[in-house]
Amino acid sequence: MDRMVLLGRISSVNYQKGCADVIFPDAEDMIRKELPFFSFEYRMPKVNELVVVLFQENKKQGYILGHVFNEEYLPEFFGKENYFKRFSRRAYMKYDDATGVMEFHAPRIRFIEEG
Repeated sequence: MDRMVLLGRISSVNYQKGCADVIFPDAEDMIRKELPFFSFEYRMPKVNELVVVLFQENKKQGYILGHVFNEEYLPEFFGKENYFKRFSRRAYMKYDDATGVMEFHAPRIRFIEEG
């Protein structure tokens, strides 16, 4: 199989379709339009964010696998068995395995019971 993995930067995002345009600086600034995210959740990246893209054998269809931690984008909370999820600038959740504490941070939190 001749698959190709490239690092690229998000150039624009289509929030409704769940896809983005990606520019590849190491491939002569090639741009691929409307690449879908290979994801199980809705977390859209910011423009210029570094992402990993996996292309199929024909190199025409690619899938954005996700963002890359680097000097520009470091983990905010880390450690073995820890979990951190940022939803927006003001909302996130984290779990610290050492303390067993799960924290939810947001201007308002509402729990909805269905019954």
